[in-house]
Amino acid sequence: MKVVVRPLEAADVEAAEHVCRLAFGTFFGLPDPVSFRGDGALVRPRFLADPSGALVAETEDGIVGSGLITNWGGVGLFGPLTVHPDRWSSGIGRSLTAALLDLLDARGHDFTGLLTHQQSTRHVRLYEAFGFELQRPVAVLRREVSPAAMPERARLLTDAGEAEACREVSDTVWSGLDHTREIASVLRHGNGDTVLLARSDGREGLAGYAVCHHGAGSEGNSALLFVKAAAVRPGLDAEADFGDLLAACEALAASRGADAIAAGTNTGRREAYRILRERGYRSVMNAVAMLRPAGEGYGVPGVYAIDDWR
Repeated sequence: MKVVVRPLEAADVEAAEHVCRLAFGTFFGLPDPVSFRGDGALVRPRFLADPSGALVAETEDGIVGSGLITNWGGVGLFGPLTVHPDRWSSGIGRSLTAALLDLLDARGHDFTGLLTHQQSTRHVRLYEAFGFELQRPVAVLRREVSPAAMPERARLLTDAGEAEACREVSDTVWSGLDHTREIASVLRHGNGDTVLLARSDGREGLAGYAVCHHGAGSEGNSALLFVKAAAVRPGLDAEADFGDLLAACEALAASRGADAIAAGTNTGRREAYRILRERGYRSVMNAVAMLRPAGEGYGVPGVYAIDDWR
């Protein structure tokens, strides 16, 4: 049966989302695979943030797979890539991978990263065949939400023009790292909020920020606030700033009626990982980062950042 890989269009989102849920739900062994992620989503919010970074695989039976890439300036993210379980091991994943990497290579990122499951040798071998190399474990952590007050120096972004101050922070984490597309999409489509943290010494600029998804149709869901990307300036105040930024995200989760908050980080960011655990976050999934070309990226000590590359 002929398979065509082509750009994902708005009319394809529902079908691609269904395949995505079914594939992940089956992989994780859920009794009802399409219940994966509750009323949250993966394909829709990422398509809205970057329509040019989405592909589908289609046969005469309809959509059988999809693949997404994310543009974070100097950093490109690969995935998620999902294929209908009935078509696993048919070569569709390899075709989508090749097409997605062509798109990523054309964008000229410093490196491309992805998250996969180290116990799945099939996935690791596939990505190694395309030049990715294993890096460090990534922990996806979660904690229950309790009533909390927003720190005085934290507030929510209300104007897209404020995203430039966030880019200045992310540039200190990795030169060229840029979450402004994520920030603009969350603001425009109403599927979350961006928390801004002022510097404690009163200087201009931000100490840090966090892009949070919550609500139905977001990368979180109605019961879960998902911290998709967060960063804090390095320096003597970084640890305290990171703690206050987490406190602000937790207060936001409480105000939005979420039951839990999720935040993932590369465990190479030792200090950030430690602080998350000290605040009561516990791993719900451990996976592994892969980079192309090989390197450490910003998954290293001294970096206070949240992103799990799912």
